[in-house]
Amino acid sequence: MPTSSKARQSRFLQLLEEAEGTRAVREFAGFWKHVYKLLAATYSLLLILAVLVDDVGTSTLRGGFLLAILTLVFLRYPATRNSPRDRPGALDLVLIALTVLAFGNFIVDYENMAWRAGTTTTRDLVLGTIAIALVMEACRRAMSVVLPILAMVMLVYALLGQVLPTGVLAHQGFGYSQVIGDSYASTNGIFGFVAYVFIAYVMLFIIMGALFEQFGAGRFFIDLPVALTARYRGGPAKAAVVASGMFGMISGSAVANTVATGTFTIPLMKKTGYRPEVAGAVEAAASTGGMFMPPVMGAGAFLMAEMLKVPYAYIVKIAFVPAILYFFSVLVMVHFEAGRAGLGAMPKSLRPAIGAVVRGGWYYLLPLIVLFFTLFEGYTPSFAAFWAIVSFIALMFTRFAMSGQVRRFFPALYDGLASGGEKSLIVGVTAGPVGIIVGIALLTGLAFRFSEIVMAQTHGMVWLALLLVMFATFILGMGITVTADYLILALLAVPALGQLGVPLIAAHLVVFWFSQSSN
Repeated sequence: MPTSSKARQSRFLQLLEEAEGTRAVREFAGFWKHVYKLLAATYSLLLILAVLVDDVGTSTLRGGFLLAILTLVFLRYPATRNSPRDRPGALDLVLIALTVLAFGNFIVDYENMAWRAGTTTTRDLVLGTIAIALVMEACRRAMSVVLPILAMVMLVYALLGQVLPTGVLAHQGFGYSQVIGDSYASTNGIFGFVAYVFIAYVMLFIIMGALFEQFGAGRFFIDLPVALTARYRGGPAKAAVVASGMFGMISGSAVANTVATGTFTIPLMKKTGYRPEVAGAVEAAASTGGMFMPPVMGAGAFLMAEMLKVPYAYIVKIAFVPAILYFFSVLVMVHFEAGRAGLGAMPKSLRPAIGAVVRGGWYYLLPLIVLFFTLFEGYTPSFAAFWAIVSFIALMFTRFAMSGQVRRFFPALYDGLASGGEKSLIVGVTAGPVGIIVGIALLTGLAFRFSEIVMAQTHGMVWLALLLVMFATFILGMGITVTADYLILALLAVPALGQLGVPLIAAHLVVFWFSQSSN
């Protein structure tokens, strides 16, 4: 690839990172590169193997998960612009040591903390304060200050509720020991159900997507739509839409979708006559839809299944038709834009042959069949993802063995596991602050009082309540990830919509779709 093309792609990725709220990352060399990669790959492997182990305690899973995430974040993301960019600094190593201390204490002492619930010790208070500070700092580094600020506001709200003016938001107030105990020395805050859902479901699908990309499945899910749509009017843009839908089935991330498909489809659209702003808009709209294309619909869908206490397959069945309608609507807009601009089909010289594409990558569809089959047979999402991963690894090993390249398989697998650990950081780092927000909302009763506010402001009109929720998701989405956006509004707004007569599954999906659109 020409140097200028590399520069453009680097700038493209930089703009994506800035838009998503992520920060610059360290580019390790030598010793620290191997250390970081080994930790990331080991973390992914342990998450996969955890599906097979039934006797791992709650504290070990949740504490170990956050310990690994924070350690990797402090290694990967510098604290300031002046921090070292090729190795961790002294501050990072201190924070990692404190992470091991605070979260290691939760792992080994959780049983004692559970027995003395409501009576926190000095050690609980000190290490709990450190743990809260660590999850805030990790989130600030990897994302932005918005989510940590929201979590801090909730902590202050819990402490000072009694001094608020009498009204819906006022409450009795809680002491510092009570707040720390609920946020750290229990499974309500940092280690609450958000961390559980991330461990049990979300991370395995992220790792699965990373392995698919590492072994070339992403290329197949781009080439196949291009081959299928190239002969039609506006083919490149239609290919972008279909490719984003197919790639979204395995990624569940709008940014990953845009990076994987946009670096190819945007230049292709421009080359065949689309205006640059139209090419970018088509890719943005299509990639956003990839976040709610089953079976991998982003972390929010797994959280939804846990909150509703329904099988994840049930969510997939309901969400499939709306997702298809979304992509159909984007295809219609693309078609009419091509007609308005007088654009035809893709030149024959740029069209890949359908037969060649299918022959070269049909086997990438087999793990998805395994995934769908196990989900709809009633197995858990983690079990389905596990077998999809195992079947894919076995398939890739067979492919490499048949071509006499077994030695190349294991480095590729190692790289894929490390990439999975890397890709999970942005989602995983939100577990702590969002867990605090959820825990405090439940502790103070805000989650239940918010319904009164919505009812009073909308006068019982469903359409007005939906507009209010939509604006709230868009505003929150400006500063936090779509997963955190969905979870906060699901906790606060869904009960209000339920009181207005909206079925809970519909209320959750509305909030989910609004939050994804905030991208």
